[in-house]
Amino acid sequence: MEVHSLLIDIICVSDLETLPLHTADEWEETIESATAHGLIPLLYKRLKNSAVGNRLPAGLARTIEEQYLAVAARNMMLADELAGILQACERENRPCVPLRGLALAEDLFGDITLRPMGDIDLLVRRKDLEDITSILYGLGFQQMDRRPGFAIDYYYTLKFFKDRHGWIIVEPHWTITYPPFADRVDMEVVWERSERDRVVGVTSRKLAVEDLLFHLCLHLVHQGDEAPLLHFFEIDRLIRKRHESIDWSGVALMAEMSGQGFLLHRALDRVRT
Repeated sequence: MEVHSLLIDIICVSDLETLPLHTADEWEETIESATAHGLIPLLYKRLKNSAVGNRLPAGLARTIEEQYLAVAARNMMLADELAGILQACERENRPCVPLRGLALAEDLFGDITLRPMGDIDLLVRRKDLEDITSILYGLGFQQMDRRPGFAIDYYYTLKFFKDRHGWIIVEPHWTITYPPFADRVDMEVVWERSERDRVVGVTSRKLAVEDLLFHLCLHLVHQGDEAPLLHFFEIDRLIRKRHESIDWSGVALMAEMSGQGFLLHRALDRVRT
């Protein structure tokens, strides 16, 4: 998907006041690009209360604000659902790690409203799937399973849904990788490295930074050419923010042992480009 150069400038340039003047058509194209790439909330935050933001035509400024508020409202609803799931998993002593989504928004941006989300992704232990299913049923979710048993045997995630102001989808994953490498990573080691932390105000677990980086890179490759710029930006921001604590040799070893070194290289090369 094409990215407008002005969008790149606004997201990446530290001093917005150095940007040249742009036409209404250029701003409209930038907003369309930001919408397609999941960057409307970040665009809104960067432009709000800035001199550059004041240059926008009033109609386009309202468009950005309305889209941001829609994302914020949905994310707060998803945060409420995620909190309920995490609390239920804690009560049942079933470890659960929020993948990407709200946890990543809190970690990278310090604000759950700055990352659009379509669903709630969780990492759970494969042996806990029956209990996780019961927990989600108890919270009003129903399972989407057109071919009973197929996902557990041949896939990497289950899918549940609830109708609450529109569909809410929850996907419990039992691996941080994707087919055909779904079983190549030792997930017990990943769980041992995970850390107790708070997500959306609830005590839960988070992936170690090396496992998170590895997962984000594989997720980027998994999306192929449809990956939005947001997902490139998040990997870049994670590396810049946590570079002093990342054990790169550990990341490389995990990629090599799982046969996914070429995928890790491809993802990081695309992010750098």
